[in-house]
Amino acid sequence: LSVEGNETADEGLIRANSGLVVGSEVTGDNIQQAIKQIWRLGLFSDVQIVLERETPQGVFLKILVKE
Repeated sequence: LSVEGNETADEGLIRANSGLVVGSEVTGDNIQQAIKQIWRLGLFSDVQIVLERETPQGVFLKILVKE
């Protein structure tokens, strides 16, 4: 779970507020909820969560934000 586009906002803050946990199963509902929670911080003009890559062990997600 990586974060990209943050300039002043702490990466850990963004990750924590997403509610997404590395190693856990993720559904479409989890993704939608994560976007809403990050948006509620009021720090970003755009929030996206994209699939970075897929492996047999699972998926790698990237949180893209625009301050």
